[in-house]
Amino acid sequence: MSGSKEKQKRQAAQAHRQASRRLPSRRILIAAAVVILALGAAGVVLVTRGSSSATAPGATPQPTPFALGDPGAPSQAAIDGILCDKDEQLAVHIHAHLAVYTDGAEVAVPAGIGIAKPRLGETPDGSHYSTGACLYWLHTHDPDGVIHIEAPSDVKPTLGQFFAIWGQTLDDNHVAAAIGKVTAYVDGKLYTGDPTKIALTDHAVIQLNVGKDVAPAAYAFPTSLP
Repeated sequence: MSGSKEKQKRQAAQAHRQASRRLPSRRILIAAAVVILALGAAGVVLVTRGSSSATAPGATPQPTPFALGDPGAPSQAAIDGILCDKDEQLAVHIHAHLAVYTDGAEVAVPAGIGIAKPRLGETPDGSHYSTGACLYWLHTHDPDGVIHIEAPSDVKPTLGQFFAIWGQTLDDNHVAAAIGKVTAYVDGKLYTGDPTKIALTDHAVIQLNVGKDVAPAAYAFPTSLP
């Protein structure tokens, strides 16, 4: 009987030693706690695997910059009746201007809309996107909001066709990437109809306010437009 008890004591002692090996020592736990506290005091955030980002304690989150979007990548196929021609068509050559405001702040309309594979060129007035694989009859050369209408015959393009070429949404609650109530002005006057139906006539000044409504701004067309 005594032999059996001794055997049980040895087995229990062995099991205790094995369990002790699997657990971190008190010193290790204390050292780890000190390291974590030091990192926290230095403003370092520990991120577990699978986390995409973290903000240091006390840091102010930075807003994501607003962008209407890039010029897109036209397919070179006809879009809403507008063709993409290799050369500029100058039988009809007029310009309209589009300004977009989101919550009261103006945002730029990208250069290169309607130019398939646009290339940056130099002119006496500076750099702008001028050539590419082809140009739609509605396009932009610079981020100045000027829409160039260059067609082989008399056309009556609309703002909706321009947005279709851009590949962006335009309706009562969307202007490309901007979302909110849309208020439209044409030549300084409130436009209450469908914004896609706004006519791109020569020297039309169009303003789209998303969210906060701001007064329409005047625009003077440069005399040296290409």
